[in-house]
Amino acid sequence: MARPDGSSLYRGNNLDGGCACSRRAEGKVTLAYMDPPFWTGRVFETRDQRVAFDDRWTDRAAYLEAIGACLELVRGMLADHGCVVVHVDPKTSPT
Repeated sequence: MARPDGSSLYRGNNLDGGCACSRRAEGKVTLAYMDPPFWTGRVFETRDQRVAFDDRWTDRAAYLEAIGACLELVRGMLADHGCVVVHVDPKTSPT
């Protein structure tokens, strides 16, 4: 979504949104906020019962691999002075 100040806001799957704008945004992103699933083992649905996202993973390695792919994509778009913030949950962090 284009904003009045010329910036953009993307909602949805990190990889889908990132791939859609990666070439145009290469080296230009100053802040990327990622809110990945919290490895709950559930499928989440919208109010009209369509699948919103699937948060089931075979193990922590598979979960981290998916998050890593998103981070690699974002890294390519990040400006030299840019920052990535990743919202995590205790379930996703090693103990």
